[in-house]
Amino acid sequence: MPKEAEIEGRRSLARWVGWSMLALVVVVALYVLSIGPAVWCYITFDLYDSLIGASIEAFYWPLEQMGYRSETFSQFLDWYAELWRPD
Repeated sequence: MPKEAEIEGRRSLARWVGWSMLALVVVVALYVLSIGPAVWCYITFDLYDSLIGASIEAFYWPLEQMGYRSETFSQFLDWYAELWRPD
């Protein structure tokens, strides 16, 4: 039979893993959703040929690559970016 300390250690580890997974999901979701404001800034401030614009493009390059590999993800990104596009 496991000792009380061993059981508590397992529970503590399970909590840590659970919170870590939640944090990871939140960070990834925020990264994906942050492309909207980035699109707005990119267009509004005309950052096409600037160092900041190049940095934005590099930061979101992984999302662009995912869009090439998944039509559904590409459609989502297009739809979401369009919501942020200034008129």
